[in-house]
Amino acid sequence: MIETPNPVQTPGNQIGKDDEVARVLGRYPQTLGVFHQFGIASLKDPAARQGLDQATIERAAKEYGADLASLLGALNKIRAAVDVSSAATTVSLPITKSHLVGEVTEAFPATLDVFLKHGFDHLADESMRRTVARTVTIEMAGTIHGIDISALLAELNAAAGSV
Repeated sequence: MIETPNPVQTPGNQIGKDDEVARVLGRYPQTLGVFHQFGIASLKDPAARQGLDQATIERAAKEYGADLASLLGALNKIRAAVDVSSAATTVSLPITKSHLVGEVTEAFPATLDVFLKHGFDHLADESMRRTVARTVTIEMAGTIHGIDISALLAELNAAAGSV
């Protein structure tokens, strides 16, 4: 088990090297994919997570050989998108990059097939659509999956009957 110091609050609500992994995941669950991309895959397994989720981001990066600056940059990109998207609470047409994935699939069920076609396999699980997908904007999801946002939006709007 990794020992951790008290988390340090960084300026401007940025995620910092001294923030605990567990606190970041608790506030921004959509960052799980970022940790996984940087080789910190054990966080996907709740049993294996116990030894790491109390660690600081800096210690986790060191333990898994991840570049700290790049990891923090990716985490803060997600944080910023989540903070901006918190105002996106209703789904109206046309669907935009600021809409939440879970709300879009609920309001327009035909869009689920579009997401699945683009590799969002976890959305096949209804519990994921009702939890994590309700915290992730279309822009964040597309960025995480490396998908052209404009093309994805065009397909989603067509499936929702907006075009």
